[in-house]
Amino acid sequence: MRPVDAPPATTYRLRNTYPLWRPVLITTPIAVVVCVLIATGAGAGRDTVVAIIVVIWVAYLTSRVALSRAAMETQGAVLRVRRVLRWHELPGPQVTRLTQALSPRGPNFRIGTTENPSGVLAPCALVHGGQSILFTWLLTFAPSAELDPGATRTLRLLEQRGLVTPRLSRSPEPDPTEPDPTEPDSTPEDGNQGVGA
Repeated sequence: MRPVDAPPATTYRLRNTYPLWRPVLITTPIAVVVCVLIATGAGAGRDTVVAIIVVIWVAYLTSRVALSRAAMETQGAVLRVRRVLRWHELPGPQVTRLTQALSPRGPNFRIGTTENPSGVLAPCALVHGGQSILFTWLLTFAPSAELDPGATRTLRLLEQRGLVTPRLSRSPEPDPTEPDPTEPDSTPEDGNQGVGA
């Protein structure tokens, strides 16, 4: 990869776009109605069934709240990501690899560093502009990072849509030992190698 023409702003704080209100609004009335119907009905073990439903509902809402906690921000050459509670700081010069991880809301990316080769997951699909900001930051501060095929396809798509400044060159650097195919061949052909008259 090559650096983009201009670095991004010093700090980007990306807004979480997960609609937490939707699962709460949909599942809460359903869970309440089901629990009331079971509790007022006949039969043994009603309390146990109600308790199981409540536990499942709480676990589901907890997972939704966790998604709403995802965050990303850039501070110059440092990328900060949060999945639920803990922030991870990733200095650009330490980034070695970017691996795409698909999710129902779109691709996220696992960022490997020299200190943590297994990587930290950047929740790009859960924040506004996450993919374009991540790749702009990566091209600026970690241009030598390796991209897996999925990340490479996503970068090309973002470039085509104008969401990421295209790289200066997509082609490999020319080998100085190889002849330039655009220059005329200065070697005489065999038929012209005769002796002078």
